[in-house]
Amino acid sequence: MCADLYPDLKSIILNVFGGLIVSFLTWAVIRLYDRLNSIKFKKLFGGTSLELIKLVYGRMVLQTCYDENRTIRTHPYTKKGNSMGYRVSSILSDTEAVSMKYLSDAFSKNTKKSPELTSDDDLTEKINLSFISLGGLNNWKSIDVLDSEENIFFKFASNDTGHVDRIVSVKDIAEFYRITRTTDFGLIIKTRPKQFPSQVHFCVAGIDEAGTRGAAYFLSTKWEEILKKTKGREFGAIISVKNGSDESAELIRCVPKPENSYLKKLLQRLVKTFKWKSQN
Repeated sequence: MCADLYPDLKSIILNVFGGLIVSFLTWAVIRLYDRLNSIKFKKLFGGTSLELIKLVYGRMVLQTCYDENRTIRTHPYTKKGNSMGYRVSSILSDTEAVSMKYLSDAFSKNTKKSPELTSDDDLTEKINLSFISLGGLNNWKSIDVLDSEENIFFKFASNDTGHVDRIVSVKDIAEFYRITRTTDFGLIIKTRPKQFPSQVHFCVAGIDEAGTRGAAYFLSTKWEEILKKTKGREFGAIISVKNGSDESAELIRCVPKPENSYLKKLLQRLVKTFKWKSQN
């Protein structure tokens, strides 16, 4: 009877041991995948400064419902020190709240940490930090990115009535993306300030609210697509999105910053020198 028991016991031990090995290998593969994914995520979003990155929303104030002519304001929100009006669903708009959640979830998933949330008014004069600003001209940090000399990509443009209705290329105004009744456009811009090149500044904004949400959704869920095109360099991207459907967001244009031409020329010169010495 004991002789019959030992083979069964041996089989049980082998099965348990094999199960432990499979479990460990599965855990190791998952950990390795997460680690590699985190490295790629950090390459796009800023490397060593990533842990200190901030999500910045635009703080606005509500004007009186009627203007000086007793006409109902269609864009009742404004910024302190700015006469331009904005139309949002609340002072912290649902669009910015949803956009922040998209990006916060992406950071939690890929780095196990969530960025700090703060308002643009708290960071008005600060440059030496990494951030992702949400919203366009209603956010001081977005304006910093859009107006910076490092932004060689895209900017917003207004129609004859003064309302923003399109995104244009900084280098070629003939290249533009105009909002329609069914489709909005958003931009994603990544720059590094020349004063603090270790920091990264992102602007995620749309012509209208759908564009901002769509751009934030795309950046948070399909960031690898952008990484493949930019290799981690600064860039400007255009996202199209159908109104009412963040998941319809689609990348239609991506412009990476050109590689350092001086470094490239230097490497080419070194290669030529090496070849010349080898031949002689």
